[in-house]
Amino acid sequence: RTKTTWFDDHDHKLGVLHRMALPMVGSQVEGLPEIGPADAEPGRMADHVLSTRIMASLACLVFMLSMGFVALYRFWHRPLIRKLALAYRNLLSLGDWAWIVSGGLLLPVGLYLLINYASPWSARDLGVHVIAFYTVSAQFACMGFLVLMLVPLLTRWRWRRRAKFLGFAKIKFHWIPIALLAVAMPLSGVGDALYPHIEEVFKVSACFIGVALTWLLAQLSWAIFAGGNRALTQLLMAHSLLPVYTIAATVMAVMIPLYHLEEKQWVAADDLLKISADEPGVTPYEYRVTEQLRIETRDIMKWDETRK
Repeated sequence: RTKTTWFDDHDHKLGVLHRMALPMVGSQVEGLPEIGPADAEPGRMADHVLSTRIMASLACLVFMLSMGFVALYRFWHRPLIRKLALAYRNLLSLGDWAWIVSGGLLLPVGLYLLINYASPWSARDLGVHVIAFYTVSAQFACMGFLVLMLVPLLTRWRWRRRAKFLGFAKIKFHWIPIALLAVAMPLSGVGDALYPHIEEVFKVSACFIGVALTWLLAQLSWAIFAGGNRALTQLLMAHSLLPVYTIAATVMAVMIPLYHLEEKQWVAADDLLKISADEPGVTPYEYRVTEQLRIETRDIMKWDETRK
């Protein structure tokens, strides 16, 4: 026998280490020691938080690269255009910056945290092996792409309201990929209602993210190769994006140790794998299986109940 009935039924709820170790140990006995949902949760959640911490590190790197790109872009055009941009760059007010930071950074991060910690659309009730790490990476990518798209969009909007005479282009269809990302973020988390259709849901969310990413790359290409008549506005955008991307990279950097702390808390709460003096063994669950194996062996051999 390679798998027990209990693990067949609950395989999708286990963490990676639980899934590798527990069935192998439990397959030695007929009557498995009971494991409840609360026992499986810490290992599963530790996997999710570890994966999220990795994504936060990647997001921090992406925002740092974005910082480098916009910093270098300020030297892309002729010196005269650069001087004009320096003269106009302080036109944005504190209220404008509040709009950009709150709507472009805090809103996507808040939406991501809300979905992950206060909704059934985080897939945290499923082991990462079931979702193949897709949910963790897709939802974090949605958050990152939303920041990369919302910040320039809101920045252009505020510049257009503040200095329309400089020729900032009117915003038209930029909200379409943003709406797709906002839908793809919870959709990637599947939820219990859509779990039977998990593959189809993942394909739809991946298409939404792909369309948004294509749009983002197209906008990046347009920014790099924009004609001379857009040079001043593009430089002003670069000056405005740099501090916001710096804040975004800082937020991601702060999230990394916070996720690490949460991960350690879940690992400490994992009673199935941690060393216990009350249940001595490689793991407490291995001790329980050993005790059950001794009982079953005694029954098979028809030993006296008092014999050890």
